Amino acid sequence: MVLYRTYGGEHIPLDSAHIEAKGLFRFPPRAYPLGYYRLGFAEDQVDLILGTTDGPLKLDFGGSPLQEHITVSGSVENQRLWEYKWASRDAQRRRRFIVEARVGLDPRDREGLERLAAEELLVQRRQQDLLNRLISQDSSSYFAKVVVTDQRVMAALEQGPLAVRNAMRWTDPSLVRSAVYGKAIMALLQSSTPATPDMLIAAADSVLAWAEADTLCWGFARATLVEVFATYGPEEVVQHLVDRYMVGPGTMVPPDHVLLATVADQLRTAVGSQAPDVELPSPITGKRDQLSILVHTKTFTALFFYSSTCDHCHMEMPGLSALYDRYASQGFNIVGIALDDQLQEFTSNIEEQSLRFPCYSELQAWGSPAAKAFAVKSTPKLILLDRTGRIIAKPRDQVELHEILQGLFP
Repeated sequence: MVLYRTYGGEHIPLDSAHIEAKGLFRFPPRAYPLGYYRLGFAEDQVDLILGTTDGPLKLDFGGSPLQEHITVSGSVENQRLWEYKWASRDAQRRRRFIVEARVGLDPRDREGLERLAAEELLVQRRQQDLLNRLISQDSSSYFAKVVVTDQRVMAALEQGPLAVRNAMRWTDPSLVRSAVYGKAIMALLQSSTPATPDMLIAAADSVLAWAEADTLCWGFARATLVEVFATYGPEEVVQHLVDRYMVGPGTMVPPDHVLLATVADQLRTAVGSQAPDVELPSPITGKRDQLSILVHTKTFTALFFYSSTCDHCHMEMPGLSALYDRYASQGFNIVGIALDDQLQEFTSNIEEQSLRFPCYSELQAWGSPAAKAFAVKSTPKLILLDRTGRIIAKPRDQVELHEILQGLFP
């Protein structure tokens, strides 16, 4: 019999006990941090609450699956939990019956449809009444805390980020051992509108700031945010989390191997890392330059990944040209890397935008080896290197690049 600890939506093996011939099993006495756990073998598992002070927990299983053949005694917390689970299972059966009955009704049978709607509402009310009764029995219990927090977070979702922040206990590690902490993070992200990269970065920064008083909460929040943005984007938010909270000054705890594997591409080009050396061909001159050599000859070099047909890229170009003119004499260079596939577009854009800094392109569009080496997933993209080829900054635009250069070239 295996005991699993809950970590957000994951269940990680924690301990095990041998099942004797008569079906008895016992775990050695130990202190468990307050939270949800799971018990079972293989996929046949049941939820438990451990870490309470309400007495020993005794479980009897009368068959398989365990979820349908469990009897709980001893722990009042777990008796409440399973009273609600049994009621929820019964409510689900009733709802399925109502759905099936509704499908079989004539759409013109208004009386029948109204009767089923009333039955459905009654099922919902009875379930909520039971939940309220269980909470009122001990409002300080862990079961009550998780349920009430979940209700508050869901109610705050429509009211905006400030309401979500106030609805959640961001430094309570026991909530990490439930599903509610992850739901609160997602609620905050959903309420952060407009969902621009800047707004999402601000939301992620806020969550990590609220959680920083507890390392377990902070580590869980970081892992959740990285997983969400690595899966759904935008890439700028993932890179921000990596640069600041995995290898940068905001790192509170080292990332584990799972988190490192999730952001392997971003880590390769994180701030502070050595930039990959790539060969840059010029479609105009036919010359091929090595990035490491270009970088070594200047004090600082900004890589500008762009596309000649990208309107957002065009908006950056006048400002970049102005920065190049202003700081070139002090050892600053810009290297344009176009993700183009047409020579005519590449050359026409340089002329039309009056680009005076050197530009290169493999003419392979998003198949560009340079773009892949630097994990570029969107344009425009700026990466600032020092003379040694170390990545020192990733400005969001030419305005931020200008602010950085003002500090580097006083």
